[in-house]
Amino acid sequence: MLALTGDIEFNKDIRIKAGQLGMHLNEFGLWRWQSNGSGDEPEAEAEEDMEHKGFWELMKADTEEDILAELGMEWIEPTKRNFGFVVGKPTKKKATTAKGKSKER
Repeated sequence: MLALTGDIEFNKDIRIKAGQLGMHLNEFGLWRWQSNGSGDEPEAEAEEDMEHKGFWELMKADTEEDILAELGMEWIEPTKRNFGFVVGKPTKKKATTAKGKSKER
């Protein structure tokens, strides 16, 4: 559920953070590359070759808190999962006027 909550910037940020830590975050969970001893990273290899060098393993995480902890982050309530909140900057909201025009608040 974590990978499907929050705004686009929040989701992008946590997925990038996972990648920087050698992991992959998607709607199915948090994954870690398990090497078969070659030490090669999966990105540069063809799919057929990857089977011989390792595999992606789903990490055990019972809660969203567990996943955030693996990423070095503290628990963030779903209603606060926006990039502005995480980095401490308020996000601008757009309001619609009576004439249907948008304006920033």
